[in-house]
Amino acid sequence: RTLLVDPITQDDARQAEEDRLAEEARLAEEAKKAEEARLAEEARLAEEARLAEEARLAEEARQAEREAAARASQSTESNPSASANSTVTSTAPAVTVSGSASSTAQSAASVALAQLGAPYVWGATGPGGFDCSGLMVYAYSQVGVSLPRTSQAMMSAGSPVASIADLQPGDLIISYGGGHVGMYIGDGQMVHAPTSGDVVRIAPIQTGSIVAMRRVA
Repeated sequence: RTLLVDPITQDDARQAEEDRLAEEARLAEEAKKAEEARLAEEARLAEEARLAEEARLAEEARQAEREAAARASQSTESNPSASANSTVTSTAPAVTVSGSASSTAQSAASVALAQLGAPYVWGATGPGGFDCSGLMVYAYSQVGVSLPRTSQAMMSAGSPVASIADLQPGDLIISYGGGHVGMYIGDGQMVHAPTSGDVVRIAPIQTGSIVAMRRVA
């Protein structure tokens, strides 16, 4: 006996299967898009968090530099003889770098000394004005060496100098918790951009406030 199958029933079953597969494909595509959107949102939030953290650290570095500049200014005001000496030295026409160092570091120190008398300008990297780290960045950029932009970041630049006795011209001297930086030029002195209202000048290194000494060339 031959079993007859209703062709309409077969068509309905085939259509139902096609509909089921299409629905599964649609749901899978929706799930894929939802996952992509979730990952994109996570990436966006992570990037926002990273930028916010960078901004926070940069602001902390700027605040530390402002506070260090204020302390450096107060220290100069409380020691008039040192201020007078550094003022005279900073305007001397024939200041030279003293001590042994690499030719690159010597050249950077000479560039920094050539800026004596330039005004302190917050956030400036020269050549018309400088903040403390901007002077270091400018001096070394002129001899082909790239430095981090802030004094705090400079605490990990190059290699450490073990002691004050080991300082050489061109070495960076970071002080006041990482908020200020100057460049050693020999004979216990450094060239730096002290604070707002002041100019690039030479001053004795303040050993009690030093937190790092770095050789970058």
